[in-house]
Amino acid sequence: MENIYKLKERYAKLSQAYDDLRYELDLTYDENGGEVTEETEQMEKAGAEMEELRKQILQDVIDMPDEYAAIVKNEEAHKKIFEAELKALKEEQDKACAKIQAKIKRCENKIGWFKENIAEALKVAQIEKIGGAKTDNKFTIYFTNTSSVEVDEPTILHPYQKKIQDLIDSLPKWLVVTTSVNKSVLKKEDVLPEGAAINSTKNLQIK
Repeated sequence: MENIYKLKERYAKLSQAYDDLRYELDLTYDENGGEVTEETEQMEKAGAEMEELRKQILQDVIDMPDEYAAIVKNEEAHKKIFEAELKALKEEQDKACAKIQAKIKRCENKIGWFKENIAEALKVAQIEKIGGAKTDNKFTIYFTNTSSVEVDEPTILHPYQKKIQDLIDSLPKWLVVTTSVNKSVLKKEDVLPEGAAINSTKNLQIK
């Protein structure tokens, strides 16, 4: 009775050789427009022989089921080992990422704290800008104005609920419909609907 590793190797090589041969044959047919040539006939003959050998290996599975089952179980054992290794690597990676993320968070907190104090100092002094090209300051500190749309979705969608429900009722039950407000488009409207408002803020910039 053959060693399971030899069985595995034999089957793998034959399977790959057969697949390669079929690929080459299909490629040859494509290149010559499907015409049967001496080359394709030889490849077809070789393919037929390979198919017979493949059938023999399939019979081997019936004759030696334990050996082939052992191949599968052996690969399953390898798979579990690799999965355990991958899990350990991911855990180590998560720990390393968490440490860096904590450092990033500390930096963000410091940036926020100092910028809040700088902004407050400028507001108290009623100054919009410090520094610039015509000064000796290394940095330019100034405010920029930004605006965003704040929405209360239940309120803004209320007038359209009946239309939305009618649409949902007209569709199959397996089709899920969701609604949301596109703030970018809404912001361009001349008049905002009830439930929407423009929120203007000043942001400190340091260049």
